[in-house]
Amino acid sequence: MSLLSDQQWELFYEAVQRFLSAETLERFAQESLGGFAALVPARQYMLFTFKGYASDRIEYDQAYTYGTAVHYMDRFLNGGYTEEDRIFSRMSLKIGDCAYRDSDIIDEDTLVNLRMYKEIYAKDGVHYGMRINMAADNKLVGSYSIFRPREDGDFSELELEICKRLSPLLSLRFNQIRKSQLAHAEDEGARLS
Repeated sequence: MSLLSDQQWELFYEAVQRFLSAETLERFAQESLGGFAALVPARQYMLFTFKGYASDRIEYDQAYTYGTAVHYMDRFLNGGYTEEDRIFSRMSLKIGDCAYRDSDIIDEDTLVNLRMYKEIYAKDGVHYGMRINMAADNKLVGSYSIFRPREDGDFSELELEICKRLSPLLSLRFNQIRKSQLAHAEDEGARLS
């Protein structure tokens, strides 16, 4: 990542410090999404956490957003698109800490003809997507989605590299917080019973 300017390196380390210092999932979401906004300009930033997933469908737990309003979230989280647009489900099921652009997986003609594109992307004025996945025990536990309008162009190789470098660090802290919160909930449950 030697192509980063001094200012970009500074923003990178500030973003890492912000989310590493978070103690709760809500704070982690706020700090990591804000860090992405400083490093990778876009219109919408989202963090999804997962309860689990089957071979073709994710079971969402929570969604956190940053940037412009996201109008479709309830319908999306309730499974309104998983059957018709399996290509997005397959993209989201890439296992391991990783980052990738939608355009690395799906061609433009296919993308713009998907129902999900017409009903979600087009309505929210976005076109290009970037995904950053977090895993634990070879299972996907959370994923970021970053969206940009067509006129802003696709995400660059440098932006992809930044997200790839952040992915394992985000995953490490996310899983630490998740484990801590689960242990606290179990302790609280035992105390009340």
